[in-house]
Amino acid sequence: MEVKLGVWLANTKSRRAKLADDQLGKLAAAGLEGRSR
Repeated sequence: MEVKLGVWLANTKSRRAKLADDQLGKLAAAGLEGRSR
């Protein structure tokens, strides 16, 4: 299944907005920038 980059980015951004602060912190600690709030 092919997914367009813009769609993937939009989905990822909207899902990150729903994560709790501790979950975002874990993403940041893993080297993924999760602090979008």
